Amino acid sequence: MKKNEKSQRAPIAPPHPIECTQMYPSIARSPFKIVYVFFSFIKLGLRTLLWAFQYLIYGAEHPRWNIGTQLFIRAICGFLQIMVEIAKQPPRLFRHEHWSGKRSRFVKIPAASDDYLLGSANTPNAKGEVPEFEPVPGYWYTPPHRTVELLKAAQESRAHSPTLEDGALGVVLFFHGGAYVTFTSQEMDSNESLGRYLVTHTGMDMLAIDYRLAGNYSFPSQLQDAISAYVFLVKKLRVPPSKIIVAGDSAGANLAISLTRYIHEDGHANDLSMPAGILLFSPWADVTCSLATKTQIYHDIVPPDYGKWGSRALLYGHSALTAKDPIISPIFEKPDKLAQILPKRVFISCGGAECLRAEIEELTNLARKGRRGTDFGKGKEKKEYLRDGEDGKTEEENGIVLDVIEGAPHDFATLPLVFLGESKQLIKRVSLWCQDVLS
Repeated sequence: MKKNEKSQRAPIAPPHPIECTQMYPSIARSPFKIVYVFFSFIKLGLRTLLWAFQYLIYGAEHPRWNIGTQLFIRAICGFLQIMVEIAKQPPRLFRHEHWSGKRSRFVKIPAASDDYLLGSANTPNAKGEVPEFEPVPGYWYTPPHRTVELLKAAQESRAHSPTLEDGALGVVLFFHGGAYVTFTSQEMDSNESLGRYLVTHTGMDMLAIDYRLAGNYSFPSQLQDAISAYVFLVKKLRVPPSKIIVAGDSAGANLAISLTRYIHEDGHANDLSMPAGILLFSPWADVTCSLATKTQIYHDIVPPDYGKWGSRALLYGHSALTAKDPIISPIFEKPDKLAQILPKRVFISCGGAECLRAEIEELTNLARKGRRGTDFGKGKEKKEYLRDGEDGKTEEENGIVLDVIEGAPHDFATLPLVFLGESKQLIKRVSLWCQDVLS
């Protein structure tokens, strides 16, 4: 469809109650839910003591973990399972609050126009309804040397805009993880540490958004919010796509791939071009959760029900769209097409002990296969961000980097309490990669 060509707008899909997508409705809707949560944490504490006794006798389950690391991972897994059972997610009110912190500045991103309602962003549900573009809450994160400027703009009620003339490489557009059903991009959330390291080491401004969560909004609401954010950067703030890195962790990485797919397939209708690169931390590439349930699922922070809840919520109300559709599960895409929908430069991070390792490696191999015979990655020089050591490897082939840290769980860069050293080393390599991509 041409840019100015109008088509009849499908009926608008309204948000649905979170009760429609709950995995354990008898628990989540119970008037005694608070009592259940209390005893669940008591049970988790008792189990942690039993695990500690077990690990003291038999050792940790992974050779690279000590007892403290093992207990931490078990505790996080148990906590996330409780969140699934009570269907706990940030309230929808967060989308309308002007919330800023010590290191971030709130920005209300305007909704993209219906001119962008194309392709996968116009996927109808079983009733033929399609969500509408909505304003998106976002948060600017800046490097330490620009934080004062950010806070001054907040005090003077001025909008913050990224500056590319002061030596900054570019802008990171970031999507948080959480199986599409939990967490936010606000400060003090678990994802905030990843963003803080990213802007500190790269020197780039980062725009992190709170897309609509699937507990109340099914696909393609999340993609529409990502499109609005990208349009805001490119059209409103005039940031060249060649200066943008699209990034995300876990489900946010899945959303980043959905965005670049949209830009590749339908961006030409509105003069949108691909970003310079894409940065994927522990990407969730298989929404069916089939590979995750067959590998390492009991040695990671993510309980099996967590991904199932996200998949169920994301697909709520759909009949033709399934979890195996490449639109939301890129691992089922053909290699040639997968290579096309990704930017020329790709960086994929993977924990060696994480439950998604099999699908992440499969996604990487498929994308590399689709680029064989091309001129990607033909440079002879040794890149500074590549490595091969006992703690893992960072290898690049056909413009696609796969960085594996052995012994690290899913999305370990958001867990600095235990994996601080691994997180900092990863971000240093990411920073060198960003400099190589944007210079």
